[in-house]
Amino acid sequence: MIKPSSPQAGAVSERDETSSRSLAPSLASLGAAVRGFRHEKRLTQVQLAERNGLHSTYISQIECGTRNPSFEALTKICRALGVERWVLVRRVDEIDGERLGPAHQLGKAE
Repeated sequence: MIKPSSPQAGAVSERDETSSRSLAPSLASLGAAVRGFRHEKRLTQVQLAERNGLHSTYISQIECGTRNPSFEALTKICRALGVERWVLVRRVDEIDGERLGPAHQLGKAE
């Protein structure tokens, strides 16, 4: 365990930074997918939040790609949108492919 007074306390490892950076496109794509489905259903963030029991600020953070939602939260969002989880994941994959190129899509990585 690192003590708070040590020079390494609070430091982010290179591995952690790399992991965070590699998640960023997918989190942004997840947010875009949720926003897209929400717009298709003509719901506001507040209305979506009311349907799934999450806070509208949390929905906003997901849509902005700044929150990494739990499986449970994604399940609630999908139910509220009337979308199967796999459909949401496929949409995220499609958006990632548009942003990063086909090599980054699921099942197409080297």
